[in-house]
Amino acid sequence: MTQPPPARIRAPAPVRPAAPAAAAATKPAPVPAGMISVLRGVLQRPLASYYLLISSAGLLLVIGLTMVFSATSVQAFESTGNAFAPIAKQTVFAVIGLVAFWVFQRLPVRTLRALALPMLVVSLALLTVLDMLLLVQSVTDPEAVGPATLGPLKVDLNWLYLGPVQVQPSELAKLALVAWGADVLARKGAALGWWRELATPLFPAVALLFLLVGYNDLGTMLCLLVLVVGLLWAAGIRLWFFALMGAAGLGGVLLLIVAKASYRVERLTAFLD
Repeated sequence: MTQPPPARIRAPAPVRPAAPAAAAATKPAPVPAGMISVLRGVLQRPLASYYLLISSAGLLLVIGLTMVFSATSVQAFESTGNAFAPIAKQTVFAVIGLVAFWVFQRLPVRTLRALALPMLVVSLALLTVLDMLLLVQSVTDPEAVGPATLGPLKVDLNWLYLGPVQVQPSELAKLALVAWGADVLARKGAALGWWRELATPLFPAVALLFLLVGYNDLGTMLCLLVLVVGLLWAAGIRLWFFALMGAAGLGGVLLLIVAKASYRVERLTAFLD
C-alpha cells in the first residue's frame, strides 16, 4: 500500500511587539466621522451662509455696544450721574437699525436694484457738499478749528447738518456702494472677464467715491476699499487683478496722506515722540 505524504508543518506567525504605552497615550483621538458629516451637512444647507452672516453681524453688534458702555460709562456717571445714558442712546439706534434690516431683507431684489443708483447719487452729492465746506473753511480761515458753516449748512468732522437734520454721508456711501456695485457686477455676468467691461462704469464711480471720502476720512475710505475687494472676490475676478488693484490703492493712500501731511503724517509718526 502507498504511504500518505507527510503533513507540512507551518511556522508560527511572527508576533508584533506591542506599542509603548506612552506613545498610545499621546496619540490624538480621531474625530468621529459622524461629526464631520453632520457639520458638512449643516454648511451645505441653502440658508447656511445667511445664518452665518446674521450671527456674525449680531455678534459684532453686541461687541460694539459692550465697547461703547466700557468706554463711556465712567465719564457719563461722573458728568450726569447715569452711567447707562450713552449705552441707552446707542441701543435705541441699534434697534432702529435692526428694524431697517428686517424691512430691507424682505424687499424684492428689483427694488434694491432700483434704489441703488439714487442712493449712490445722493451720497456723492452730500459728500461733495461736505468737502466743499471744509475746502472753503481751509482757504478762508486756515487756522480755524471746529465746525465749518455756510448758511444753514454745517460740517463737523464727518457729519453734515442740514438744518435740524444730521447725516453722515460716508455711511450712506457704504450702503450705496454695496447695492450699486453688486447690481453692476451681476448685470455684467460672464463679460467680467474683459478688462473694459470690468472697468466701466464701476471704476470711475469708485474712484470718485474714494476721492470724496478720503479727502476728509482716510479710515472710511479704506473700509470702502475692503467692500470693493469683497464685491470683486464674490464676482470671481482673477487673482492677478487684485495685485494690480492693491498697488493702485496703495499709491492712492500715499497721495491722500501727502495731501494732508500735517495731520496724517503726525498720526502715523506719533509713536516717535
